[in-house]
Amino acid sequence: MKNLLRKLIKVLYVVIVPIMAIWSASWYYVAMGPDSHAFLVVCMVAVLACLSSFLCTIYMNKVKVLPKITLEFVPMLGFAIGIDDVSYKKKSVVMLLPFILIEFEV
Repeated sequence: MKNLLRKLIKVLYVVIVPIMAIWSASWYYVAMGPDSHAFLVVCMVAVLACLSSFLCTIYMNKVKVLPKITLEFVPMLGFAIGIDDVSYKKKSVVMLLPFILIEFEV
């Protein structure tokens, strides 16, 4: 549960906050125009939100949101999806396409 909370916090600060800040700045530009001083403040807040997301990325570098993906060339034909649990610590989902093996480490 603790790791899931860290992942959610990282997604919130690294993805959602910058997108919402840029969206709100562009919405304010369309609605009110670039003539007001408030637009300058909204743009500065959007830039600070993007900077804070960059800093959160640096400080939360050990929290992995996306799985590790490996691609391999294999001389096989076929389609398959399976679970590879050779090690009890690392489980992975394997997808076999013609001549390509895609492995998602969970």
